[in-house]
Amino acid sequence: MKLRTILSALVFSSYSMIFIANMPAHAENAEWDAKCVSDTVNPATKEQAQQYCDCMANVGSGSDLRPVGEIAADAPKSAEACANQAGLTLK
Repeated sequence: MKLRTILSALVFSSYSMIFIANMPAHAENAEWDAKCVSDTVNPATKEQAQQYCDCMANVGSGSDLRPVGEIAADAPKSAEACANQAGLTLK
């Protein structure tokens, strides 16, 4: 019985770690996210800007709180891929 409890706890913690690892890097920083959406160039809709920002949050590290434009300048291919995924055109 004790082994079953330990195994259940290990499975639960493994699933929790997978969930946390797959969160966008800036998910906990609403201020960065809001600034990113407002700074996004030529968003057709707020939803597209949000998709772009979610994608770009995964490009930078979790501690990288630079403006999205700076992150995009350091990773232009990733920025273009994120824009295409969101249906945006970068200038």
